[in-house]
Amino acid sequence: MRQISVLIFLLAATLACAITKDDDVTPLTPTPSLGLEEYGFVEVEGFSAINQGGNYVLPVGETVTFTWQEMNLADLVQAEFSYRPYDGGALLAVGIDDDLSDGAQVTWTVPEGIAGTITASARLPGQTGEGVESVGVGVNSDDNPGAIRDQ
Repeated sequence: MRQISVLIFLLAATLACAITKDDDVTPLTPTPSLGLEEYGFVEVEGFSAINQGGNYVLPVGETVTFTWQEMNLADLVQAEFSYRPYDGGALLAVGIDDDLSDGAQVTWTVPEGIAGTITASARLPGQTGEGVESVGVGVNSDDNPGAIRDQ
């Protein structure tokens, strides 16, 4: 029995060393919020990412434009932009662009107290359930500039 305990200890110590070795660490990858494959990113036109979390701090009551960058829109019919709060609240529709001939973009009037992520998503033609989603961009309202995503 003692020999088995020693073997288990040695095995656990060996695994702990292997897990903490830098070469064996697998970096985490972003998980799309809708479970879709990620393409492109959302840009907030006319603003810079200015808080400590790299989020865009947006003025309450102002209208901002979100644009889906680096995405081939040729096969898509419409793009939907959504907001997901960092606190795990419900997904909120920001807007839909159903004329992608000039790119995918929507305008949004910034509400109070926001701290979350804006993403753009689209279903492939035929509504097969398959779709694509942008990498999210962090946004905060200027009345809540310090709130950042827990990492």
